[in-house]
Amino acid sequence: MADGSTRPYVGPIVDLSRISASPSSSNAEPPSRAKKPASKAGDDRTYLNVPFAEKDAAKSLGARWDAATKKWYVPAGKDVKLFSKWRSNA
Repeated sequence: MADGSTRPYVGPIVDLSRISASPSSSNAEPPSRAKKPASKAGDDRTYLNVPFAEKDAAKSLGARWDAATKKWYVPAGKDVKLFSKWRSNA
């Protein structure tokens, strides 16, 4: 200012009339946090009993993590024989 005093910064001016206040949009989760659907009942996955210490070995062979069941599984197209070490008691 001309007299040497300063005003505190108040930020940009926002036109609140342009912001939608619909209840459906305020309760929706952002796409990055949307929950994935649980495994389908008809899904023929071969689940594995992989100890945490061996998860990297199973993953390197192509095993996938199912967050809904919290288990590793053999995806379609992979040879189940590669995972025989973890197939018992799965």
